[in-house]
Amino acid sequence: FMTGLGEAAGLGITIGIFTAYILLRNLCTFAVKPDKSRSGAYNTADAASTTFFIILTLVLLTIGGILSFADTAPEAIRSAMIWVSAVIYIIFLLRKIQIFASSYNFFTVFLYLCALEIAPTGVLVTSVLIFK
Repeated sequence: FMTGLGEAAGLGITIGIFTAYILLRNLCTFAVKPDKSRSGAYNTADAASTTFFIILTLVLLTIGGILSFADTAPEAIRSAMIWVSAVIYIIFLLRKIQIFASSYNFFTVFLYLCALEIAPTGVLVTSVLIFK
């Protein structure tokens, strides 16, 4: 849907989409926050997203730079970046499960992951697939 738009408009729309995603995640995080007695693991798990975002950004910049320097096709670079993002996201989810499991039972961990990670990411991925 962004084919006819200029680069500045495409960048603005992309920034808007990711801003909406972050706002949706923060809204979900605020909505399911537990009582103060169990907030330590919850706060640690919430901070993990920032850590993994920094790791993902550094890895993607490195991969993009190396593959661009090696004169790789843009489609191959895009595919490599998507796969690396998916792998790091799965590692992030596993780490978040470990953090939550230290204080909560498995059913609660599953519900927290659905509300905090899977639902917002599902909305983002679905919107990308629909408007592709």
